[in-house]
Amino acid sequence: MAENIPLSIVLALITAFSAGLGFFLQKKGQNEIQAEGLSVIKYLLTAVKNRKWLAGFALTVVHIPLYVYALNIGLITITQPLANTSIAFIVLLGMKYLGEKLGKAETVSLILLVAGIFVIAFTPPLPPEDIVRPSTPQIIGGLGVLAIVMVIAYAVCVLLLAAKKRAIGLAFISGLSMGMASILITTLSRMLWNAGLGDFLDFGLDLRIALGIFRNDLVPESMVLYGAALFLLLYFLTVILALRSGKLTLVIPVEMGTSFILPVFVGFFLFLEPALPSLIAGIAACLVGALVLSKVQADMEVKLAAKPGTVAAKPPSSST
Repeated sequence: MAENIPLSIVLALITAFSAGLGFFLQKKGQNEIQAEGLSVIKYLLTAVKNRKWLAGFALTVVHIPLYVYALNIGLITITQPLANTSIAFIVLLGMKYLGEKLGKAETVSLILLVAGIFVIAFTPPLPPEDIVRPSTPQIIGGLGVLAIVMVIAYAVCVLLLAAKKRAIGLAFISGLSMGMASILITTLSRMLWNAGLGDFLDFGLDLRIALGIFRNDLVPESMVLYGAALFLLLYFLTVILALRSGKLTLVIPVEMGTSFILPVFVGFFLFLEPALPSLIAGIAACLVGALVLSKVQADMEVKLAAKPGTVAAKPPSSST
């Protein structure tokens, strides 16, 4: 793991912009689709025929390799908060498209978010000799405890779905899944570093890990890789379905907040990344600013759906 914090920061911000633009295009495309009454498969088949939705989905997929590399060369407590600043790009795009102005509270939130980005980016890193790196057995042990917590969390989400709280249940699942994907990607990076095997840029090593389960070679690493891929797929599926529900005032803050907080918490306590006061302050500023702006985004989405030429699907009354 060739650590390069400045480059990881740049890549995280690029992924934030890509994800923000992708989300915005997906919502524009979705508002042109008559999705009410369609099954999941028929909805997806209809959505991919819409150029805006397809372009937005492609952007959200394409940014994943950059995001993975940013996690590989950086710290999850830095990369994940910056990657979640996509909300700022979404709001700015919405302002341009809808010709609106931000109020005082929203302006302060945007300033807070940008200030948090700068604080995180310019926090001096600890010298390499002062950084504690957990061993692979320690990481695996921590993941075991995390797995128990996640089973309980997903069980609660299933109960929410069973209780017909569809929007919030799917939003929690998508946020948890994205958070777990980032945690497992970071785990794999640390495992490779501890074993002195290299990093994700080695295609031969990547292939070896991908086939590890079948060859009885690097099996733990292979299992972590497939786990990360599974959670990414679950994230993409559930976030699409959550956004389809139309309850954006719930979906956006819940999904973003969950995928923001979980990896940061794990980064400090499992990967033993330095909890510097300025870093924590920057993370807190980003979180508060993003949560307030998520309400702005939700309001913009409602107005976007109401624009002439769009089809606003009626949200189910039992989704909240």
